[in-house]
Amino acid sequence: MNKAAILLLVLIVALVAASLTTAMRKNAIEDKSLSLIGHVISVEKISEDAGSVGFKVGLRLTFRNIGSNPIIIYRDSIWLGATLIARSSDDASAAKYLHRSSAWPSVWGKSSRVKLRQKLDQPIPPQDITKILKPGKSYEYETVTHLGFEKKERYDGTSKAWDEIKLASPVWLRVTLEMWPINAEPKVNPENPEFGKELRERWRDSGELWLDYLTSQPMKLDLVSSLK
Repeated sequence: MNKAAILLLVLIVALVAASLTTAMRKNAIEDKSLSLIGHVISVEKISEDAGSVGFKVGLRLTFRNIGSNPIIIYRDSIWLGATLIARSSDDASAAKYLHRSSAWPSVWGKSSRVKLRQKLDQPIPPQDITKILKPGKSYEYETVTHLGFEKKERYDGTSKAWDEIKLASPVWLRVTLEMWPINAEPKVNPENPEFGKELRERWRDSGELWLDYLTSQPMKLDLVSSLK
């Protein structure tokens, strides 16, 4: 390879690296424009058998626009898809978890998916199923999640045994929400929500339609108190 070819290759690599860095910075800014703060409002033990113990946990979630532009969020039956539990707030922020669990929504029948898509397919964001958050504004949403802990550590290491989690309580919980319904898409592909992207462009005068998943900040969860 001659010197000219080597210089051209180096230039291409540098340009690609610069583009990737810019994209990552852009994504980091976008990811930080919507925050999710949660509070546990109720904890109830609902089941126990020889192999596991289950809880129902009530949550009050607050979405806050901390960016500089309006954000549009889908607010009709937001799917809580993943739960993450850590020993401390610092561990949660560092993604060092005692327990991980996820369950994503099933694909609806064709008629139900078409009906949802028709409700969303409007010139401006429909007020009954979307919310426009102006900079500095918040929106509260209450929901329930179910937590199940096995009494033996999972073989894949994604969850410690219940006794270890119980001893660590109060623990710190994070939840991940599916902010855009996959069932609104003609083709179910969470990595490429084509219909959502189309609406994002159409509604841009009203704000930025949020299509990404959103994970909460750590919230304190006392599991032991519900056992008394």
